Amino acid sequence: MKTGNLSNLLFNVRNSTSHFESCILELSHCPWRNLNAETFEDKYNEIRNCIKESENSDLLQLFDLYLITASLLDPKKPPWVHHFICKNLKIDQYLGINFQQLEKSTWQEVPILLAGGNGAHIKKFIVGRLSREAAPDPAPPWAISLFDESFLESARTALEFIIDHASHRADMPTAGHFIFYPLTHANNKVQFKGRSGSLALALGFKRLLEEMPPISDKVICTGVIQTDGNIKKVGGIETKSEIFQNTHPFRCLLCPVSNSINEFTNNPDEKKITLPVKTFDQAWMVAHLYTETHQNKLFLLTKILDDPKFFTDNLKSLPGEWIAWISQEKKAEDILQNIIEDPDLLNEFTKKFQSVVENYHLDQAAAISSLMTESMLDHIHLQAPRPALRWYTFNLSLANHQGDVEQSTAWEKRSMTLVDRVKKLDNKLEATCFNHCLVAYHNRFEFTPDLPRPLKKILEALQSEYRIQSNNGCILHSELGKLYGTLMQHYAFCGPQYIRKTEEYSQKALAALGENLGGENRGDWLRQYSYLTYARLDAKDFTGAAESLEKYLEMDESNAFFLKHRVETIHGISPVDKLKSKRKAISFIETLSIETLSCWELALVCRFFAQVKDHPHRQAIYEHMCLFINDQIKTDHPWQLCTFNLGQIALDIGDEKNACRLLEKSRKICLSSKSGPTIRVMALLPLSLLANLPEQIDIKSFYKIMDQSKNKILAAARQLDGSHFAFLQEMSFEKALVKVRENPGKVFPFSYR
Repeated sequence: MKTGNLSNLLFNVRNSTSHFESCILELSHCPWRNLNAETFEDKYNEIRNCIKESENSDLLQLFDLYLITASLLDPKKPPWVHHFICKNLKIDQYLGINFQQLEKSTWQEVPILLAGGNGAHIKKFIVGRLSREAAPDPAPPWAISLFDESFLESARTALEFIIDHASHRADMPTAGHFIFYPLTHANNKVQFKGRSGSLALALGFKRLLEEMPPISDKVICTGVIQTDGNIKKVGGIETKSEIFQNTHPFRCLLCPVSNSINEFTNNPDEKKITLPVKTFDQAWMVAHLYTETHQNKLFLLTKILDDPKFFTDNLKSLPGEWIAWISQEKKAEDILQNIIEDPDLLNEFTKKFQSVVENYHLDQAAAISSLMTESMLDHIHLQAPRPALRWYTFNLSLANHQGDVEQSTAWEKRSMTLVDRVKKLDNKLEATCFNHCLVAYHNRFEFTPDLPRPLKKILEALQSEYRIQSNNGCILHSELGKLYGTLMQHYAFCGPQYIRKTEEYSQKALAALGENLGGENRGDWLRQYSYLTYARLDAKDFTGAAESLEKYLEMDESNAFFLKHRVETIHGISPVDKLKSKRKAISFIETLSIETLSCWELALVCRFFAQVKDHPHRQAIYEHMCLFINDQIKTDHPWQLCTFNLGQIALDIGDEKNACRLLEKSRKICLSSKSGPTIRVMALLPLSLLANLPEQIDIKSFYKIMDQSKNKILAAARQLDGSHFAFLQEMSFEKALVKVRENPGKVFPFSYR
């Protein structure tokens, strides 16, 4: 961060002109920060006088160039800076252009790693894009004399390459619309030789052309860009590498593959990384996607688009934002084309996608999904039905997770066109497909106990297979276990009257998923206890809900509060016992470790205490939860349920101010841009309770909030099951809210509240 201003620079020039020069060459200060125009001009004149006393005319010119440069790079500078520079500095002399040509111009600094007779060094260059025609040469006249012919020629090559390969080339300006210069002494001596600065300049030109901010200030590069986009070998790589390793700010060095940089070792503490690149596209991708967080994965970017197998093998290692950029820039189309034409690779590729979805890496999965074009889907649909169905099925699953009803319906339709072709090849994949179709029904609020006929047949086939398998000693069957789990949810959504079937399928799911056996199914069988808790809460079996919640949270029996203090014993508690109970509550909170719970676990704990109203520790848990989750709340599912249920507790205990805040937060999360219709319609829940807070929200304000929500809720409901939400059309919206408030479980059963 640039913290110093002209006052600091004045102090530096009075005490050490060399330190002053270093500061302005590094652009390490913001000259006008916290200064007014009058003070700034006074400091400016004092600095000039100090430099004149040192009889260093070169430094005087450098100081003026620095101020011009700082003004170009600072779009948020005070308005008076422009007037000051017009009045005091000769802009034409330094840039070769006038103030009119600077209108709407954009500028960036580009550090370049260079080598010369005295070893390697890093120099700041400034690149600009003008909105008006400029001189035909991209460097101002004073700078031309600082370059040898090869440097200037390679800079022109870099600019021409960027313009020639622009995606919207027809609208591109000529080379004369761009400008570059070094922040250095204008001494008419050749300071810059060779071609190795051209890669860095090309990256700067492209960032301006694409109207992007500068690349990370942790990245520096050296390389010669050729007219075909390949990166040619540079000289002095050993000394350049040494400077990079010993320069604090930079953490990533891009250099040509042909320099055999593997001979040089990176820092043992792995804080710095050197990446060889072969083409400008590789360098652009690495520089654009660099983050310190994923620095250790950057090497993948230099190879990922060269080999279809390497791409497939390492797909899961790429961060979602990298894959999204690769997809957006259409960088992977050739690789994907090779993958879909290789049956083994395609099979592996779709399995990797399946794994990403099943592990809930949803942003990464969405990015991978976007890689496949419609023409590619047409090809695999005809030529490779099994991987095609896997791709459709897990895109359906992804859409379900995202609450995207429109997309889930589209993927479901595609899946149904292939199941008959695939079932003879892979009945487990067919079962998985129908499993996710059933989840899609739930997301659309299609709750009916009847199962589709094909699903019944699949279930019978898998059960028969499981019996044979169990007789041979193998009790695990992941596909059947997951299907049992979805059937358990299916009946739970149909209401408390199906609690026996719900319990039955829960037990079957736990058995087939290998309860307590650990392994890869651990998350799946543990999740069954979450579903079971919701179902038991719906059926008002609070003791059973307490037991399944303890198992879901994996609470130790010797410490678990629920096992020591059953829910059925909490009525009629004495004052003495209440004090003991409060102490136990503190112990329970410590045992529960709320701070370590996932958002799904938090949502269920909030729902439990919202519904078990007589629990002696309810208020203590509520107060602790409120303190904890204030800074944790996100804008996506299931946080709308956490805040809604905490809001319910707040209402019950008379904390109306907090109730209003929590319910309004829940409403906003439901209606956020991230939410699909399944979540948006849930805004009915908090909205129905906000009407009961006249002290916290007046009628006029409530009706304003209601009107803001109504259209979004009705639009969401139209994308869901029409019969389930028919009441929204049959009565006024105010009466609909009363209906939801009086019987929320009827409209939002099971885990949807």
